[in-house]
Amino acid sequence: MERALSTLRIMLTDRGDSELVESPPTKLMSKLCHAAYESKSNGTRVFFPKNKKLKVGTLRTLGQADAIFVSELGITPFAKKELKKKSCQIFSYDELIVPVARHVDVPPHRRLTKEERDRLEKKYPAKLLPLLPESDPICKYYNFRPGDVVEITRTSTEGHSYLYWRLVVQ
Repeated sequence: MERALSTLRIMLTDRGDSELVESPPTKLMSKLCHAAYESKSNGTRVFFPKNKKLKVGTLRTLGQADAIFVSELGITPFAKKELKKKSCQIFSYDELIVPVARHVDVPPHRRLTKEERDRLEKKYPAKLLPLLPESDPICKYYNFRPGDVVEITRTSTEGHSYLYWRLVVQ
């Protein structure tokens, strides 16, 4: 759990959130979770459920906007259906062993602002951009959503930087 929490802190910092602080335990939370944390800046909540797989009851009870659940083995099929109705994220411990975006082979990614996207669409219509699936680990890491345009800065072997853009799809 400590390794996952460390990676989550790095991930939320990369997303622009502030540090995580432990939430005061309530009776319900202590029944459903090992631990719960909250971001100081935007209220993102992080839960470590007690069940090995995230169950639909836990998701319905604790699943608020921008919640992150970290479970040992993932999510049950019923909870997966429920997740489509909410804007929560699910990570397994295996996905949080290392911060994906900090790997030496992963170039910097960033979401374009509305103004930047409009300028880009004058040159390249969004439907012509290469696609980046929402299930990609870097999309989960930065919480990119379908419809977002992502700028990727790649460096060549000669040291030149090149910009690439991808459209996030479901």
